[in-house]
Amino acid sequence: MKKILYGLFCLILANYGCSPGTPTVIILQPLGNYSEMQTMQIRDGLIKFYGIKICVAKNTPLPGTAYYKPLNRYSANLLLQFLSAKKDTAYTIIGLTNQDIFTAKNNNLHWGVMGLGTLNADASIVSSFRLHHDARLYDELVKLSAHELGHNFGLHHCPDKTCIMADAEGHNNFYRETGFCVNCRKKLLDIGVMIR
Repeated sequence: MKKILYGLFCLILANYGCSPGTPTVIILQPLGNYSEMQTMQIRDGLIKFYGIKICVAKNTPLPGTAYYKPLNRYSANLLLQFLSAKKDTAYTIIGLTNQDIFTAKNNNLHWGVMGLGTLNADASIVSSFRLHHDARLYDELVKLSAHELGHNFGLHHCPDKTCIMADAEGHNNFYRETGFCVNCRKKLLDIGVMIR
């Protein structure tokens, strides 16, 4: 019964921009034709990582202003701006896309990334484009989303290669990440973020 009521609550919120008015709520914002099944898998996976409320918004089109035609990619930074304008009073919003995304890194203005998150709330973007599209996809999506949400909670990249917050350094290293290390877990607990 509680699951049904929570589902109805989130459905109502989705119809109104998914703005519950509490900073403890995270919004998942599927973009374009992003899979509903993957969205729900990410939601359930994040709930297993964090003691948070997650609301799923209705799919919304990717903004054309973020599209970079020469590489058929979207600017992750412009997507973050687009998303942050939609978060309203929620703590943060995580955009989900199956399109390729990029950001500037070192001398490369169009560095392809799996995700990007701002420090201390605001927004994150997660892309399934560079992940393995096989049995590993679910695990990688959840870890990627947990990583970007970790940035939203104020965590920097972690030197522990087994930690969810390890820097990808241009590679898909999710196979070696087992969860939050002791230091990252403590930082989250210190700011009041509950870890499961």
